[in-house]
Parts: sequence; C-alpha cells; structure tokens
Amino acid sequence: MRGHPHLRWEDIDEGQKGGRGRGDRGGGEAGGLSAGGTGQGMRFIADRSLGKLSRWLRILGYDTLYWRGDEKELVELAVKEDRVLLTRIVHLMEEKGFKGLLIREDNPFRQLKEVIRAFRLPIKEEALFSRCLECNLPLEKVRAEEVEGEVPEFVLLQHREFSRCPRCQKVFWPGTHYERMRGLIEEVKREIEGDGRETEGKGPSGPTG
Repeated sequence: MRGHPHLRWEDIDEGQKGGRGRGDRGGGEAGGLSAGGTGQGMRFIADRSLGKLSRWLRILGYDTLYWRGDEKELVELAVKEDRVLLTRIVHLMEEKGFKGLLIREDNPFRQLKEVIRAFRLPIKEEALFSRCLECNLPLEKVRAEEVEGEVPEFVLLQHREFSRCPRCQKVFWPGTHYERMRGLIEEVKREIEGDGRETEGKGPSGPTG
C-alpha cells in the first residue's frame, strides 16, 4: 500500500488532528449568503476551543475555518472573510463589526445544535460528508480503482464510494461508525424540526452582530 493518507468518517471522534500552523485555510468555496444571513451558504470561523464543533459543521457541509492563532487575528479574519465567529471567549463578543455567537454548551454535539438553532441552518442530504475534516475543502468523488493501493484491500472489497481531498489527498469512505453518525444527524434534524413547530410565529433570537 502506497504512503497516501486515508481516513474513515468516524475519525471525527478522535478530535482535531494535524494541527498545522494557526488555522486551516480551506475556506472560500461555499459562496452563497453573507454572514448576516442564514442558510447553507453561511461561513464560520471557530476559536481554538471548538475543534470538534468545527468538524461537525464540516460534516454537515459548512465552510468552517478552525483558528488556532491569537484572538486579534481571529476577529480580523471573521471581518475580512465575512465569517460568523463561533467562540467561547466572552470578551470577544464585545467587539464590533462582525456577526458572532457565544457558545455556551460544553459537549460538541450540543454545541452543534446550539449553532443550528441560532442560525436556522438547514441540514441537506447532498451537503453531508462533502468537506475534508482536516482542510475544510470540498471533497472530490473518486472511483474505487483510483484509490487502489491507497486504502486497505478489505476496504476496497466492502466499499465502492470514496472521496478525496484535493489538498491533503486524504481518502474518505463510510467506515463502521458512519451509520451511527448519520443517526446522530437525524436526531438533530428531528429536534430542530420539533423546535420549529413549538416556536412557529416567534421571532429569531440568539446571535449578535
């Protein structure tokens, strides 16, 4: 097997890997709505404490920059790249000129629900598992024969669908916990849909900016 990296989707559970530099620069591909709106086109930047939340947002297809640099640059990037700032740092929310959300939950999965509720983010089937968990770039579909020698042989026998990151060249496929992750996503969708029925007719609340 050649020395190319490969990654199962469930590797999200292992936390943020490959901390190269101060941030992953895979953004800029989503387009769509600005940070002042809502929807699939929203782009995010998360502080250093929100690595797993960043990866969950990427799993849903959202362009999410995970920044490990200093706070000043974090805010500057949010403004420059028109991204929604996700942070657990209270005093950052006192800054002006950007849209942001103070994350209050400790659990990454609850944090994800917090963001989805605050910005009414849609969860679209075609966007799921479409971004690299490491680089944030949109993945490219590849055929099984194209990754022969790059993934274990038993994986080639079990799977026919693969995706590759154009930057880091990691190959992704649905591993053993893929269905569990999809089940968690369905759980979120049911909860959010329930929220919508309960709060129908009420105005939006949550984010600042």
